[in-house]
Amino acid sequence: MAERTFDNRFRHDKRHFELAGTSLAAVGMSGARFEKATLDEEIGPEIVVMLTDSTPFAHELKRKPFALRLKSGVAQTSVGPILFLLWWIPPVTNRKPFALYEQILNPTHTGTLEVLRQIARQTHLHLILIGPGQALLDVYEFESTFGLEKLISISESACKEYFGMDFIAAKQEYDRTYLMELFCMSEPETEEQAEDEFLIAQSTRASEHTATVNANASLESTEYSRKNIDVPAADDVNDEEAWKRCAPMGPHSNRSPSITLERDTTFNLDPNAGDYLLWVRCANPWCKPPEFTIVDFCEFREGDRLLITNREENYPAPIEQLGKGGPSLWKVLPGDRLAWVGWRVYSAARKPTILALINCYHEGYVYGEPASPTLESVMSFGSPSTTEITPEIRSLWALGYDAAVALGLPRTWKPLGGLEAQ
Repeated sequence: MAERTFDNRFRHDKRHFELAGTSLAAVGMSGARFEKATLDEEIGPEIVVMLTDSTPFAHELKRKPFALRLKSGVAQTSVGPILFLLWWIPPVTNRKPFALYEQILNPTHTGTLEVLRQIARQTHLHLILIGPGQALLDVYEFESTFGLEKLISISESACKEYFGMDFIAAKQEYDRTYLMELFCMSEPETEEQAEDEFLIAQSTRASEHTATVNANASLESTEYSRKNIDVPAADDVNDEEAWKRCAPMGPHSNRSPSITLERDTTFNLDPNAGDYLLWVRCANPWCKPPEFTIVDFCEFREGDRLLITNREENYPAPIEQLGKGGPSLWKVLPGDRLAWVGWRVYSAARKPTILALINCYHEGYVYGEPASPTLESVMSFGSPSTTEITPEIRSLWALGYDAAVALGLPRTWKPLGGLEAQ
């Protein structure tokens, strides 16, 4: 975390604020944006969040205490990357936040980098709530625990690699992404589980609106969604049907064998001896091209079984024990991929085959169990049967790795050691 060197917390209990004015481009625009403002002469200028709602709904937001959450991410368009910030207000009811505001940033603009660096120095982030007629409804103070400093490296890289990017074209492409779909990519089970996550978005939906751009700045707010927005219900994943859709695929197949690890999902694998499971992670989603790595692998023996789940009733041990890890236990994160590969016979020919490719949209546990559990077999589960990596093994690994990478950027990506957003 960046060192907080600018103590901008309020010094006095009693405060009075007046809205001196705002830019013409922002008048009547509902949404969130960053502004430089002086709230206290003793503190000086700082970066604040201006949250504007030009409808009567704004008065429903005025409350004490005021809870604020953030999901931030990078959207990779064919033109270049853009940053999005989803400011949302609990509670979450039927997968819908009480209120949700989207803010779009141009990471290739030096102004964006300067603002992010300033926020990283601040100990607090102040939110100014503005209602209909540009009326100042209230000012709120939060500790700077939203993880916005993690966007600095993205902006630094974008300024070098995408300088001069057509932001209007990039945003028009981004606008084909459904706002609530982004929010639901990593929706927490409870408000206490809200975490700072990077979401990686690639648009697939037709645009239902026209992009509006403030030509004078890279910091703008456009889309706005409230509690009355409709959200598609999550798929009721049936494990058996999911596996039926995932037929074993040879190395030259054009069909994708991938299935997804959604919330409340369990898969059971019965691999053959000599099969492998590769754990692939996107280590750096914003470099060009994105960087993927094999985190770990396991080689199966005869009779081995594998459990992949985030369904608590299927956990092999209490959650407290799972959190401590183990020799045959992995904890996969959003954005990870699991490639099950092995040799299978097709038309009398033995070929390397992708047996399953699991795309992790949510966290989960991967637990291996040997056919005859003993201390030795459990401790050595998944270990290689030979110290020599043969061409056959390399071909299997390459097939699984390439298939995992071919899925593209993960739509949800959680960095290790992510901060909880307050």
